[in-house]
Amino acid sequence: MEMFPFAETGRKPKRFHVFYELGIARRFPDDADLRGMIRLYTRKYLVSLVLYMLGKRLNLALALTALFFIVNRGPQIVALFGRADEAQMMFTVGGAALVYPFLAAVSALVFFEYRMQLENRAYACRG
Repeated sequence: MEMFPFAETGRKPKRFHVFYELGIARRFPDDADLRGMIRLYTRKYLVSLVLYMLGKRLNLALALTALFFIVNRGPQIVALFGRADEAQMMFTVGGAALVYPFLAAVSALVFFEYRMQLENRAYACRG
């Protein structure tokens, strides 16, 4: 229970960010500039993480929308060109099969960009 000093007071527990900021203040009591840099870096890291997660969710939503469109409207689009039932089925299955590799490729690119952004920011904070 030493990890949670709020337990003795009977109040609501402090949130993680409060513990984090108290720990930083305890480690660097006389250096307000360094604490400010750490706080700024932490906030930028959190913003990057939130944007990355939103990008992943948006990418997944777009992939599911594309899959829904291909399955529901694909056969009608192929039928407009006067193709038979086999062509409709091949287009639908082929289009649906192409959604996953596209989703995986875009997800890999988004993750690579996120990782490079964090690494570059970490190098910039050193100097």
